[in-house]
Amino acid sequence: MLRVVADGETSSELEVLQFLSTPEMRSHPGNHTLPMLQVLYFEKWKFKFAVFPMSGGYPCSPWFRHLDEVLDCIGQTLEGLTFLHENLIAHRDIAEENILINHMKCRTQPGSGSPPFRSLFPVRYLFIDFEYAVRFPKDSDPSTRLVSPIEGIERFGAPETKNDTDYCPFAADVFNLGFFYFLKFRVRRCGVARKLTNLMII
Repeated sequence: MLRVVADGETSSELEVLQFLSTPEMRSHPGNHTLPMLQVLYFEKWKFKFAVFPMSGGYPCSPWFRHLDEVLDCIGQTLEGLTFLHENLIAHRDIAEENILINHMKCRTQPGSGSPPFRSLFPVRYLFIDFEYAVRFPKDSDPSTRLVSPIEGIERFGAPETKNDTDYCPFAADVFNLGFFYFLKFRVRRCGVARKLTNLMII
């Protein structure tokens, strides 16, 4: 699949994707990002397209059948976020629509006669959309690893993103991933979600 990517002063998206798609980074088991295969340059229109493997489907669709599947989703996304942060990359736009599951064109509707979906293949949960991501230098002072709010995109995110002051994007990432868990596994109190809720300390 193709995606127009930003490059230059306004975004670090292409730089971040290129870094995450190096052989060393791709071979790391904690890298839960959709790999960029190639960059296509169209100088006539000043566009750059990133080429990715075809993938699709939100992480909670189809819904989980067992608690182990829920915990696997949580574990993989936490591992993926930890990997990004260890490499000083903050995503800044973590939400359900920016997490994919590695399948495409599968029958997922109830009554399809298919076996339990997540038992058919090794499921991977993958972060996408690094348009607002930032990557800090390794030698940077931790106290300087701050960003300014982006108007609109973070209005439903961590509380500090709604102010006019700089904030730590890593902490905001953690909040946003936790909020995703809350929406899916706390609000949707049914089946395996209820079992997970019983494990939570609220």
